[in-house]
Order: sequence, then C-alpha cells, then structure tokens
Amino acid sequence: MSIKKELIFGIITIILVVFVIFLLTNRFNNQKKVNQNSLDTTSRNQIDLTKTELSKHNTHKDCWLLINNKLYDVTDYLFDHPGGADLIIPFCGKESTQAFETKGGKGPHTAKAVIDLKKYYIGDLNEK
Repeated sequence: MSIKKELIFGIITIILVVFVIFLLTNRFNNQKKVNQNSLDTTSRNQIDLTKTELSKHNTHKDCWLLINNKLYDVTDYLFDHPGGADLIIPFCGKESTQAFETKGGKGPHTAKAVIDLKKYYIGDLNEK
C-alpha cells in the first residue's frame, strides 16, 4: 500500500474511533441523566417541601424557586433562560413570586414562560 493510501486509511480510522467514543459517551451521559432524574423524583417524594428545604437549594448547581407557594427546580433551565442564568441565580433557594411576575421590574413574563415553568414544578410548599 502506498504511503498516501496508508495516511488516508489512518485518518479515516481515527475519525471512526473518535465518532464511536463520542456516541458511547453521549449514550452514557443520557443514561446517567435518566437515572439521576429517577433518583431525583424518588428523593423529592421523601423531602418535606418546606422553606428550610428550599433554602438548601440556593446555587447554580441546585436551584429551587418558590413562586406562588409552589416549588420549582429550575437547575436544568438556568443556562437556557433567554435573559441569562444571572437573572435567576440570585433567587435560588428563595421566595421568588414578585421577581417572576414582574421580571425584576421589567414587566410580566410571557404566557409561554408561565407554561414552561410548569415543567419544573416539584410540589407545593408544605407550611407546617
């Protein structure tokens, strides 16, 4: 085989190996996320949804909001927020009704935003 053919074969082989690694990594990450979501649902069913619990979820890696006495885990949404995560992060672990309803004084959220928020609902505040 000529050097040119060997070089082309080697490049194709490397591309295929990288592609297979990418596919396997992506599949592993998706499976891990599915397993984590299942764990999160189970864990949430065991968590007492109180203001004390809310206050523990106060970072960009674990962000819950309290809006109209309903708790939302918006962690996975933070960096998809059209206005940027920085607008939400200060409210992680806190009562956020006014901030949500007024977009921090800039007017109401759209109907789509209200509908999208429902995807992150985890339960009503338990005020014992």
